Amino acid sequence: MSESEAALLPEPPSAAASLSSWLGVGGLLVCLFLPWGAIASAGAVIAGIAARPVDSYSRVNRIVGITTGVVGILIAAVWVLVVARVAPGS
Repeated sequence: MSESEAALLPEPPSAAASLSSWLGVGGLLVCLFLPWGAIASAGAVIAGIAARPVDSYSRVNRIVGITTGVVGILIAAVWVLVVARVAPGS
């Protein structure tokens, strides 16, 4: 492969950005049923902030990870508040 052909190939996406999007979506899905998904959601936010936007694909992964991570954390907080409200004496 020549240098001109290699220059046309896109850079691979950032590993941290990909991890962020996977953790964010997974954490959000778990948070819909159990509040334990907040752990994965927090990891998604951390990985998304740590990821550097290498290309547009990494930037999209990063934004998806941070957004779904924050939403997952908010849903988990609602879970905890609802459980605390339903069973205040426990």
